[in-house]
Amino acid sequence: MKRQASKAGTDTDRPALTDMGIPRGSMAVERVNPTLRQLALEQLKRAIVEGQLPPGSRLVERKLCDLLDVSRTIVRETLGQLEAEGWITKEPYKGPIVAVIDEDGIRQIFEMRAAVEGYVAALCAERATIEQIERLDVTVKAMNEAQISGDVGAQIETIEEFYEVLLDAAQNSLMASYLSSQRSRLARLRRLSLSHSSRASESTEEKRGILAAIRNRDPKKAQALAEQHIWNSSKSLLAAIRRDL
Repeated sequence: MKRQASKAGTDTDRPALTDMGIPRGSMAVERVNPTLRQLALEQLKRAIVEGQLPPGSRLVERKLCDLLDVSRTIVRETLGQLEAEGWITKEPYKGPIVAVIDEDGIRQIFEMRAAVEGYVAALCAERATIEQIERLDVTVKAMNEAQISGDVGAQIETIEEFYEVLLDAAQNSLMASYLSSQRSRLARLRRLSLSHSSRASESTEEKRGILAAIRNRDPKKAQALAEQHIWNSSKSLLAAIRRDL
């Protein structure tokens, strides 16, 4: 009788298994809203992208607590995430600073962009629907209006919309996932590139050419123009960085 009681007690204490054979609750996630930490992370990324925190800026925990109105614990966690993603670096005796964009890093990013976005443009020329081509036309017109008015923020938004339509038309979820993961980083680079005197108007004209190749169902030309657009952007960005040195 004692043995049976002991065995029954053991069975009762054993956690129930899921249909995957794993104890129920053993991989439970923490039930907290993605509130303060996530919001603080997005806010600091936005400040970096928009130039409120330019490259080389020191990030002092106490000041960030005041700016974000959050605890030091949240600030530290946020800074750790930003460092892991490459947005900030830690300098000896200085602490965390906004990462400086170096030429080698730019080269690597734009090499990847040329390879991916060029092929996306080619796929778009082959697969885009009439409706998607018209949406591209609308975004290019909105981009031109933003450029004429000198609204860099609006121009960046329309550029992002342009690529969203391209990616939808290309019908390649892996490429879309990669470019989506780079969205904030690319927005930062675009802002720097478009700050160059004539780059904003040139960028719009280049996208108008890409659109024409897509409309004509010419994947080779669309890819070549998209790749050239990326290299032109990289040259403009490097010129802007060297100018500010």
